[in-house]
Amino acid sequence: MTLSEKVAYLKGLETGLHLDANAPQTKIFATMTELFEQIADEMAENGLRVDEIDRDLGDLEKYVLTGDTDVPDELYEVICPKCGEDITINGEVLDKGSIICPTCGAQLEFDVDEIDDGPGDSEEN
Repeated sequence: MTLSEKVAYLKGLETGLHLDANAPQTKIFATMTELFEQIADEMAENGLRVDEIDRDLGDLEKYVLTGDTDVPDELYEVICPKCGEDITINGEVLDKGSIICPTCGAQLEFDVDEIDDGPGDSEEN
């Protein structure tokens, strides 16, 4: 059971007890449950960041240990249309065609043909 699931379970237990909303003990339980929920959310966000750092570190380790002199993939910035979060992805992720937004969980799909490389990057014939 994840931390978020455990917090949801506690909230359900709290609701099921039908405690007096004005009682000091009820206010303490509600405050603690809210605190647990915030901690669980922050830990989930930190877990996503750690995963991203771990991937980046793995890429760097491979680059350093193998002596691979290939230039790492170009990075692309995308904005989640649902939550507005800026997300940086590499060409490998872009080639897959989609990812899940780490902030809101929305699925983002990419069309490589519609990528704007910026000014001056047009092809010459």
